[in-house]
Amino acid sequence: MRTVTAFEDRGVLRDANWAMSTDWLPLEGFVRDVVHGRTQMHGCFLVAGNEVRCEAWTAQSGHLSRQLVAPGPVEHLGLHNVVADCLVGACRGATSPGEEFPVRCVTQSTADYGLGGYGIHLVPPLVTYVGREAVDVAAGTFQGLHFRVRWSDQVPKYSDFWVSDDFVPLRLLGASGDVSYELFELDGSL
Repeated sequence: MRTVTAFEDRGVLRDANWAMSTDWLPLEGFVRDVVHGRTQMHGCFLVAGNEVRCEAWTAQSGHLSRQLVAPGPVEHLGLHNVVADCLVGACRGATSPGEEFPVRCVTQSTADYGLGGYGIHLVPPLVTYVGREAVDVAAGTFQGLHFRVRWSDQVPKYSDFWVSDDFVPLRLLGASGDVSYELFELDGSL
């Protein structure tokens, strides 16, 4: 899976791609952050069960080589883009509406918008499946799965997102300020 995200108001271009197993568990990922035309970070993450390795370069610190061993299998690789944010719902699953469950997540940054403090961080977002709801976006009206996430102690505000049954992002209301994203156009059908 690959996404290229432009946060034009912040001058950020983020290129992220990753591979997952058939049960949505992360296998590897790559992310590059370009801020105001200058590369600030690029790095690769390899996930093997509860072990994650990161090889990266940052403008602030140069080469980074890190390893993290989590207390259990890593369930999500959060690379700070809309698609990755919504895929945390695939790890949680659309069961037990209203119950909040932790997801074992590794990310490259815990800073706002994932900018700075680059490395390898283990965070436990709390994810709730709210239920199935009709979602009106620019691309049309869809029956979506609604999830609510509290990402970490550093980002205590909840974010809400709606996805299709195969986790195509439909709408996201972010936890980093008053931001929202919605599906504008779809090539094909859901």
